[in-house]
Amino acid sequence: MPADRYDPTLFQTTVAADMGVAAPVSCFAIMQYVIEDFELSYFPGGRRSRRLSYSDAYSNLSFCILQQIVRAASGVNYQRYVREEILRPAGVTAMVVGRGRQSQQRPGEVTYYDQPFSPLVTSQYPQDANPVPRPYSFVVEAMAGHGGWIASANDLVRYAAFTPTGPGGATTFFGSLNGTRSVLKEEDDVFVAIVWNASPSDSGFDVVAEFGGLIENGIDAVTIWPSRNLWAEHGYP
Repeated sequence: MPADRYDPTLFQTTVAADMGVAAPVSCFAIMQYVIEDFELSYFPGGRRSRRLSYSDAYSNLSFCILQQIVRAASGVNYQRYVREEILRPAGVTAMVVGRGRQSQQRPGEVTYYDQPFSPLVTSQYPQDANPVPRPYSFVVEAMAGHGGWIASANDLVRYAAFTPTGPGGATTFFGSLNGTRSVLKEEDDVFVAIVWNASPSDSGFDVVAEFGGLIENGIDAVTIWPSRNLWAEHGYP
């Protein structure tokens, strides 16, 4: 399956050209594009075929669709709903959906770096006439449902601690996009988050392979945890 068919959220110019509209296009428009042009690999709610590999089955589009469901069910903007109904009760107030162009970065947001010596690429934004660094070529605004949020490591840990998997839970989440890597690990009642503003390699799995064991060893090495409330020292209730 061609890359633009595998994950159309990352190929705005292809979607826009096929739909005969101007880029960038919204998550809703991408969803329409897929519904009209794609065939289902399996019926919704059905079991995934064993013939499909992980990369065949994984799709950011699923979360794009979920974003539209949340908006339709709540009657409010998706970002507003998540901030007010999910993040704020957890005491997380700084997280926002990012913007893809470097000139429109949020206050206090870091600069994102591609691999060293990587070439500039064509931007998915038609406003950018010249090539740009790859981390600034994506339409992040259309990725709100599957990774377009700006968050600190503290924010991620606070949210995870507020919504744990349960006693004895142990799980690891990771995310990647050119210019970013993130790992959030939960083990019993311990939560660790690490975020990077760079791409060490083309693989999004490198952070799990390189740092998964390091995080586990770090957790095991701590025998006494602080007894005082550290959240208040970092601006959380």
